[in-house]
Amino acid sequence: MNYHPMLSRPAQTIALHALFVGILSAAMISPGLHNTALSSAPAGGSAAVTVQKVFSPSVAALAFVPGAMIGGLIGYFWTRAGFARVVAAILIVLLAGIAGAACAAHFGDRITITVSSNSMEVVEGASTTVIVTGAIIGVVIAVGGIWRFSRRPGTSHRSEPLPI
Repeated sequence: MNYHPMLSRPAQTIALHALFVGILSAAMISPGLHNTALSSAPAGGSAAVTVQKVFSPSVAALAFVPGAMIGGLIGYFWTRAGFARVVAAILIVLLAGIAGAACAAHFGDRITITVSSNSMEVVEGASTTVIVTGAIIGVVIAVGGIWRFSRRPGTSHRSEPLPI
């Protein structure tokens, strides 16, 4: 019995890139929405501040579509040789830097509340150092992945990478 895959190797690469980048863009954009509510209290009472993260499925679905289109384009370029593969590698590194920064901003998020006699200030977000570090980690992971997956199948790790 012969096994025939449903999709050819280039089509699988394009589909996997589209799926991965679509899910990544949906995950990066949707949880970034938040609601801040300030409830005022009567004179002499205390006020309450509520900050909550919200996941919006409709925003995630809308973010998936352009992400999948960009991922499909990256996958298409990755299956080609020469300059198109270089463009795909550059797009992968840029996307990984953005994803690293977004991940660091999400996980390094902090809320600072400053209360004075008659006012309240709420500041939410990650520090610049955390965001830049996340972007650098994303770029390093992408470069390592590109180096690893641009090798010829079946060769040892000491071989030269594919010419781009």
